[in-house]
Amino acid sequence: MFLRRNQRDRAVGQREGRAYRRAVAAADTASFVFAQVEKVLPDPPTKRIDYFAYHDAISWFSTADPGELGINGGALLRQSSPNGWLLVQVFLKLDPDRQGFEIAQDDRGQTRGRRFIAQVLDVELDEAFADSDLIIFR
Repeated sequence: MFLRRNQRDRAVGQREGRAYRRAVAAADTASFVFAQVEKVLPDPPTKRIDYFAYHDAISWFSTADPGELGINGGALLRQSSPNGWLLVQVFLKLDPDRQGFEIAQDDRGQTRGRRFIAQVLDVELDEAFADSDLIIFR
């Protein structure tokens, strides 16, 4: 009985360890993307909205898509703010050199994205973020 309990505890610890490593990797990714966004969208957010929903994020991606940049997806980042949530939406394109995504920019180096403060996120969006501050849309 003691051996089984030990084995079970070890298995649970391994699962929790994997979940922790995934959460840390996601947090590191979100921090990295925020650092990149600061470089390409340096102006502080001026727009403030009361409520932001999952369908609002999807709607913006579909209506603001510039079309000509080879967009392969989008990213939505959140960061806690004294006034609610700082949200950043950017378009992504594949970077074949790094075999990953990069923030999409046009020929003049203009980033296709926006930053704003939302006081409240809807339940669906909050659940989509789960334990991360980054959602990748493809």
